[in-house]
Parts: sequence; C-alpha cells; structure tokens
Amino acid sequence: MNLPININIDYEYFKRFVPTYLQNSKQYYVCITNLAGKYVFVNQLFQERYSFITENFLGLDFAITIHYEDINKCNEAALYCISHPNKTTIVKIRKPQENLADFYWTEWEFSLLKDENQQAIGILCVGNDDTEKENLKVKEKENYERLVYSESKLRAIIDCSPNYKYLISSDFAILSINKSAKKLIKSIFGKEPAEGHDFRQYLIKGTEENFFKNFYQALAGKTVLVEEEFALQEGVPKSYFQIAYVPAYHKQGKLLGITLTFTSINKRKQIEESLSDAQNKLKAILDSSPVIYILLSPDLKVLSTNQTARKSYLTLMNREVKEGDDFRGFILKETEESFFQNFNRALAGEQVTVEREIYLKEKFKKWFEFAFFPAYDQQGRLIGVSFSALDIDSRKRTEQQLRYSESKVRGILDSRFSSIALIGRSFEMLSINKKMKEAANKLFGKEPQEGDNCLEYVMPDAQDSFKANIEKAFTGEKVFVEKELLEVGGKKYWLDVTYSPVFDDSHQIIGVAYNAIDITHWKKVEDELLESERRLAILANNFPDGSISLIDKNLQILYTGGKIYQTLGINPLTLIGQSISSIFPADTSCKIIELLPSILAGNLHHFEVTRENKVYMNTLSPIIDEPKDIIDKFVLSIIDITAQKQREEEIRSKNEKLEKIAWIQSHEIRRPVANILGLVNLMNEESSYEGIEIYLEHLYRATKELDMIIHKIVYHSNDL
Repeated sequence: MNLPININIDYEYFKRFVPTYLQNSKQYYVCITNLAGKYVFVNQLFQERYSFITENFLGLDFAITIHYEDINKCNEAALYCISHPNKTTIVKIRKPQENLADFYWTEWEFSLLKDENQQAIGILCVGNDDTEKENLKVKEKENYERLVYSESKLRAIIDCSPNYKYLISSDFAILSINKSAKKLIKSIFGKEPAEGHDFRQYLIKGTEENFFKNFYQALAGKTVLVEEEFALQEGVPKSYFQIAYVPAYHKQGKLLGITLTFTSINKRKQIEESLSDAQNKLKAILDSSPVIYILLSPDLKVLSTNQTARKSYLTLMNREVKEGDDFRGFILKETEESFFQNFNRALAGEQVTVEREIYLKEKFKKWFEFAFFPAYDQQGRLIGVSFSALDIDSRKRTEQQLRYSESKVRGILDSRFSSIALIGRSFEMLSINKKMKEAANKLFGKEPQEGDNCLEYVMPDAQDSFKANIEKAFTGEKVFVEKELLEVGGKKYWLDVTYSPVFDDSHQIIGVAYNAIDITHWKKVEDELLESERRLAILANNFPDGSISLIDKNLQILYTGGKIYQTLGINPLTLIGQSISSIFPADTSCKIIELLPSILAGNLHHFEVTRENKVYMNTLSPIIDEPKDIIDKFVLSIIDITAQKQREEEIRSKNEKLEKIAWIQSHEIRRPVANILGLVNLMNEESSYEGIEIYLEHLYRATKELDMIIHKIVYHSNDL
C-alpha cells in the first residue's frame, strides 16, 4: 500500500479524530504520531503525566517517552497497523518515571488513523497504566518459585532431621516419609518403605496397642505426646523414644492425616539420670557450704534447707528450721520490714541482694549478705524464693579499713600540687585527685568524674600522642613528656607529665597513673638561666686577647670562652669538665696548684708566662658563694700582654735616651756655654785689638765645642 506521509497537518486537525471522552479521559493516555513517528496530538492526561520530559510534545519523536528496549516493539506495532489498516494490536511498553532512570509498565492499543478519504495519516495510540497487573504477575511468579524453593528446603530439612517422621493417612497409608525413617525401617525389616505402603506392617512387636490408641486420638483432633521404651530388634537393648501424634490438615481445614514423629531420647534419659545424680551432689555441696540456703514458697513455707541453715537457726533460736515450717517464725524482728519488702520483690521476678549489720545474741553485731532470688521449675513457673545469708563480717571490717586507708590516700593525693588521674584500658577515669578536677574545670569548663572518658579532657591536637603514651604505659613502660599548653584566655604554661603503669598484687597492669606537674615557673627560671648562659657565652667568647674560665676547687673547668679559642680553632665547650692539667702546660698548672690554697682563702694572684715569644698575664680571682659564704671556685683570666710589654720596653729605652740627653744638657753643654759667657765678659772689658783677637780665638773654640755637643744631642734625639 502506498501511504502518503504528511507531517504538516496541525494539532486541531488531528484532535477532531479523537472522541471527546478520550480527549478528557482521566484513565487513558491518548496520543497520535504521524507516519514519520512524530507526535501530532496528545491528550491532557498524557501531557500532564509526562510534562517532566517537555512542555510540548508536538513535532517531537515518539521515542522520547519510551524505554529504549521497547522502541523496536513500537515500530513493529506501527508497521503491523499500516499493513493491517483495519486491525488493532496490543503493546506493552515501559514508560519513564519522573527521575528518567526508572520505568513503569503501560498497555497500549495501536491502530491506523485514516482521514475522510480513508488515507492513512498516523498511528492512534490509547493506553493505560499496567504496572500493578505486571507487578502482580511478577509477584505470583516469585511466590510460586518461593513456594517451590520453600518446599524443597522443607523436604531437605525434614530429610536431614535425625528424627523419624511419617505422614500417615486415616487408613494407615504412608503419604510421606523422611530419609531417617526409611533407613530405620530398612534396618529393622530388611526392606525400604515407600509412599502408599500400609504403615501397620512396620509396627514394632509389642507397640501395637499403644499405637492404635494414640493414633485414633490424633484422628479425633488431639495432639498426643508419649514416651515409650522398647527394643527395635530382638537381642538389642531397649531404647527410649518420644512419639508425637499430630493431626495434619489441608488449607481448607480438612484432615489430611497424622504426622507421626519418633525422637530418640536415650541421651535425655541419660541426662536426667545424671541430673538426679548431680542433684544429690549439689545437695552435698550446699550442705557443706558456709552459706545459709532456704527455699521458700510464696506463702513463706520452707520447701528446702541446707545443713548450714539448720545448724545456724538451731544455734541462734534453739530450734532447727525444717521443711514445711512457716518461716515467719524464724525472721528476726529488726529485719522483718526489709525481709518482706525484698521477698515480695523476688516474687515479682527481681533478684535482690542486700548487706546489713544485725544484732545477734547479747548485743553482738555481725554483717550478713542477704539474697532473695526468684526460683522457677523446669517449665519456667515460679515456685518460690531462694533465700540465702552469708556471713561477711570479716570482709566488711576489711572494707572499712580499706575505705579508711583510701580516704587517707585520697587526702594525700588531694593535698599534692600535681594533677593525678588513674586511667583504665578504655580511657575511663578510675580515680581523680582534687588538683586534676580543678585543672580540667579551668581548661574545659567542666569538672571530670570517675567513669568519664578522659579524652574529653585532652586537647584535640594532643589526643593521638596522649593515646599512644597511655598504650605504651600499658605495656609496662614509664613515659615522660614535657609539653606546652595554651590555657583559655591565651596564657601559656608548661607541664611535666608522667605516664606510669599501675600493678595489682598479682603484678597485672590495672591502669595508668597520669601525673601532671605545672613547671611553668621552673621553665621561666630555666629560660632566664639559658638567657644568662647565652649572655655569658657572648661575654666570654668575646673576651679580648685571651680567655676567661670558671674553675672549681677540684681544678675542673666549669665554663670557658674567649677570642683566643677562635684563633686556635678550638671549641671551648669541649673543654668543659676537663681538668686544667689536661689543658694548660705543666708550669702553668703547677703554679695554679701552688696558689690554690691562697686563692680559696680569698686572695687575688697574678703571674706572667711566655709562650712562643708572647707574654700572657694570668689573673686568679676567688668567687664567693654568698648564700653559703664559702669560696669553692675561682676565675682564671689569661690576657695576651705582648704588645703592652713591647710598649713598656720602648718607653724604658726612650726614657734612658732622654736621661742621657738631659745629662748632656745639664753637664756637657754647661761647660762651653760658661766659657762663652766668660769670654764675652772679658771682651767687653778688653780695649786692645790684640786682646780681643785672642778672646775671639777662644770664643771660636768654645762655640765649636758647643756645636759638637748639640750634634750629639740631635743624634740621640733621632732615636726617640
């Protein structure tokens, strides 16, 4: 058939081919696709249901609302409609849920849509939600498979059971039998039973009468449970069996037959016999126990007692408590109120244990532990109250002493300036002293209690190291830690922390003692000391032209420094602790040893030594320990005075020359000067020329002598 494809016909055109009731249907989805597979009409229900895909389906491909595995199915249905224009076809299609990942089942009827001229113009699709029906089918299938599986499991369970199970009809035909039963019957009768066999042929000789009686009771609707003893074969010891006759019904309530179950109870019987023996032994144990045991009925009648109870009440009240007695006559008057209260609590199912100090004879007091436990029979029915009394006087006295000792220890711990806690393996606080509580409250705003998890009181960034130290201490190792903490408010302080394993009497570790001491003050002192040492090192290491050392009375170097060590390439720290005899030359060491008594007496000493053309001044200064008022150390300063000694020698040499010049000036110059002065005076008095010439000759000689002396002075002055 030649079909024209027209995809341009508008929505209103296609709408008129759809009945109004389908256009407005609230149950059926209606859509039309043109022959190219594009939507040209959808009804309101379709639009609303799939609006999460698009607001307008017109012109869009039909596949956008179809599970991808169902697209071919739709195409095949459309081709079928085209090739069979007067027929419809049913198609089950999965449609998307709103999240586009899930789908649900729908059922659609496809038919060819024709115009007025009977020309094919599209595919008319009418559908509805089919999920519930499909789910029902799936569920039915699953239920059937589950039923088959359950039946196979039940059969497997029954076949694996050690009990012998039969399902027998009212006319004694075997309807079902498990493997254990088949095996048993074959071992007895030499043939294997099968379904349909008459069960009566497999009855053990001597059991027939009981079987028929119980079987007919079960057919009447009664469940029968009996225990029988019989031999499975002649010459074989008898066995005990528990036999259950249970009516079995169809679902409709019609009797199907009787379920017959044989259970071997040989072991149980042996246990019961052993239990009887155990009860006798238990009675012997209870009679030898120091604890008073009395079993009382709800109306306070004595059901059972042990020997200790009988003897104790005979001693206390001059009469023996016996089975059947009314126990109210044996209750001490001062304990009546608490006894009845605790007895009633036990009757209500509660287990009650109390400790009490009571008066016995002549104002004699003793501590007892009283226990009231509900007593039940084997079926779980309450039969009374087990009342017991144990003399704990010695234990209580010991506990009181321990509590007194503990209070003294607690007082000692609370008076300590350190924070102490005993920590268990699960980081629970077993014990805490007052200082620890105050410190934790200051840091975390709450006071720790015994039983708290100690990690609640450890800074988050310190918890890993804290846990590691606790675990290490639980191995038996003692751990020491010094750490800095930041208090609320920004104040820093230092703690010296010790994690010590705590052992019990059997040397088992029962916890870790956490001991934290505030060492902030000592850290401050230490920092100040380090700063002082740093400054001392700077001062010592910059000591010019030599060294300075602190030496004790045993001549050990306590500290040393100076620039001389830089020149020699020696680290002064390596000399600390050494003896002076291993550092200084022998003559210097001997000199210091010689002067030591005088130094320790408070005297200052100096001496020079020459080494390799250099002169060193050694000064030994005693140090007084003011608090002790003793001298037990001194300072040795060594200074290179070579340049100073050279300057002194130069000055001495110059002084000698100056002294020589002064001598020349005061003695040698005086003579020619005196001669010149005398000749000048004579010349002033001489009137003749000849006489003046003679004086001039002498004056010349005196002047020459003075000139020679002046040259001599100049010569000596050039050396200055």
